[in-house]
Amino acid sequence: MKVDMVGNGWMAMIAGNAGKARQLVANYRTTLNSEGLTIDHANIHDHLSMAPRLQRRKLVEDYIQSKLSISYETFLSDGKSILPEELHRQILWDVQAITLDCEIVLAGFIGTAPYVFSVWRDGSVSQAEAFVAVGSGATVAQAALFQRGFDGSLDIMEALYYIYEAKRLSEVAPGVGQTTGMFVMLPSRRVGGDSAIFGISLGAFESLNAQYRRFGLKAFKPTIGFGDLIPEDAEGKLIK
Repeated sequence: MKVDMVGNGWMAMIAGNAGKARQLVANYRTTLNSEGLTIDHANIHDHLSMAPRLQRRKLVEDYIQSKLSISYETFLSDGKSILPEELHRQILWDVQAITLDCEIVLAGFIGTAPYVFSVWRDGSVSQAEAFVAVGSGATVAQAALFQRGFDGSLDIMEALYYIYEAKRLSEVAPGVGQTTGMFVMLPSRRVGGDSAIFGISLGAFESLNAQYRRFGLKAFKPTIGFGDLIPEDAEGKLIK
């Protein structure tokens, strides 16, 4: 399962290193469920940026400790004076290359307004306009959704089919599983309540699969031979 509940009305989908992704979700669970925390349209990006920033900092701390047996703070303040220049430079390059080694999609509501955010490997957080895809099949899935003109104004059933189709097409990419799970989120009916989250039914999957067999990518069947593609001159001789 690549889905995890964050709490406070938010849900996460993960890609990449599963262990690091679960840890990041756990960090989000801590930050977003803090007592007295108020999330609004103005501060949502700041709140969602905290967890990846802390996790990357922890990865950097662990790396410095394992390499030099000193804290990251000590490395920043005294590293240039206590380490050989070449080693100091190499450690700096290594630190810059450290990533979260995972990606996450976060979805939730503020009031009744839906939000979708992506957390990238470098720890940056960005808000999606209509959709976002992560993982090894993201390129194929995004192309399919762009081709369909996917946006936030679609009817729910049309949107579900386009998402299902994009996922099925993305299965050509290494690492994308053949099993599909889909969830729908609805805003709470009361202020401060959790979002309603439910998985779609088996019957709905059967309907989506039937639609995919009808409208999805079809096998190519040539209707003419290669010779029919080659132009001929007035005398019937092949043009070189």
